[in-house]
Amino acid sequence: MIKELYKTNREIALNLVKDEQLNVEDIEELYELLREEDNELLFAIYNFFNKNPDYLDFEKFSTITNLPAFVLHKIFIERPIKAKFPVVNNHQAQIATAYIFKFDKEIPKNSFLEKYELSKIKKLLKTKGISKDFFVIFDKNFKGKSYLLAVASGLVLPEYTLDGFLFTGEVNEEGEIYPVGFIEKKEMLAKKHNLKLITYGDVYHIDELIYYLGDIPIDIPFLHLSNKPLEEAYISLEKLENKIKEKIKFYSLDKIEKFFELKKEDLILTTEYLSKPDKDENHWIETIKEFEEKLKKIYTKIPRKKRILHFAGSISSLAFGFGIKLGAKKPVVVYHYQADDYYEVIDLSDENEIRKIKHIKDKLEILEIKNLNENKNAKEIAIALWIASHNPYGDVLRFSEDKNWKVIGIEAKEFKGNLPLPKNFSNKDLWIEVVRELYTVLNNLKSEKYEKFHLFLSSPVAISFALGMAVGHFINGSVYNISKDKDIPYFKIFDIEDKNLHSLF
Repeated sequence: MIKELYKTNREIALNLVKDEQLNVEDIEELYELLREEDNELLFAIYNFFNKNPDYLDFEKFSTITNLPAFVLHKIFIERPIKAKFPVVNNHQAQIATAYIFKFDKEIPKNSFLEKYELSKIKKLLKTKGISKDFFVIFDKNFKGKSYLLAVASGLVLPEYTLDGFLFTGEVNEEGEIYPVGFIEKKEMLAKKHNLKLITYGDVYHIDELIYYLGDIPIDIPFLHLSNKPLEEAYISLEKLENKIKEKIKFYSLDKIEKFFELKKEDLILTTEYLSKPDKDENHWIETIKEFEEKLKKIYTKIPRKKRILHFAGSISSLAFGFGIKLGAKKPVVVYHYQADDYYEVIDLSDENEIRKIKHIKDKLEILEIKNLNENKNAKEIAIALWIASHNPYGDVLRFSEDKNWKVIGIEAKEFKGNLPLPKNFSNKDLWIEVVRELYTVLNNLKSEKYEKFHLFLSSPVAISFALGMAVGHFINGSVYNISKDKDIPYFKIFDIEDKNLHSLF
């Protein structure tokens, strides 16, 4: 009966199958209907047997569909991967779903209605080192090859990323993506259902899709700029973007916004002149808290993936606080600004490299310690770093002359004020080694009698940031910034143990 009804009134027959309003004779006829070239019908039959396995005759199903029993067992027992794509039939747009099952060995066909173009996806998988085969069931009828991007996405992306997207595009065996039609209607459909439509206009190759939505790390630039117009901040952010593009040619902040809803303003922190804190207001702490909010948004908008922050700052002492806030658990690449450009100087994108900045060295090789004011009875110690061009020793001694502190200087033996860029020096880890040695000195001093540290940083911003990451709340101390007041050369900007500096992670 259901077979005849399908020929005379497809919609009624289809709804009977979908609603499971069938008698025993109808169920027998479902097997004959498996020969129809109708994705929607085939999906309804598959769904019926999936919900009513007692009626399923594997041998009969296998004979009619030319599918081995092991394929049928899998598709009726396991939960499929679902990837959605838009279809336009009679100028009406609908969401279709590809139900994808992965197999560890070769299977004779990849769908109920054999689609020769699926062989392109099989070849593509092999180029990605994926030896698995697949079977896909579609719940809608459609023409053309625009579904291929959805199938490929379901096979190369983590399943959790698929829910928020529609995919449309033709894909060849090399992974190249080609444009398809009705994009405007498909965009409207995606917007109606609060989904993002991914097309050829967003990604030109499957490798791009894997980068943005796959399990591999994603690169996110972040810039702090002080006393500069906002327009210059956007130009500087573009420079950081271009540094990432040198390694990842298709990288784009526009695509970061498309995939993760992170806008360029989310990746920029600008400040005007930060004045000396008073009892009611501390702009330095407020800026670090603003940095924290920016970090929260970045890490929340990009869940589950490994996120590599590409950081560039402009105030050394503030960058130390930023480093404390970030902590030493998240991967980061740190840049140095010089001659109107940014240079990668500290690569902590790997977990082993992050740990390296906290490794204690047996002896100092790059740095040396200078006793500026020996005070055997002192319980507090002032530490003046002289790695950048400005010599802080005189001002630190003047600032501390009425305080019962011991004062030491830590300086580069050969590179005071001119620390070579890694690309111009044989030791590509030179800047990391400087951070290690600074941390080593602080660690050794902590084991002595000093109750509090006072840090004065004449060091490149990148060094200060990474040192802040390493130090965290390891020491009890305060950080100072140079003052415009000639009579008072420095002022305290924050205490390291301040709860507002506690790391997010």
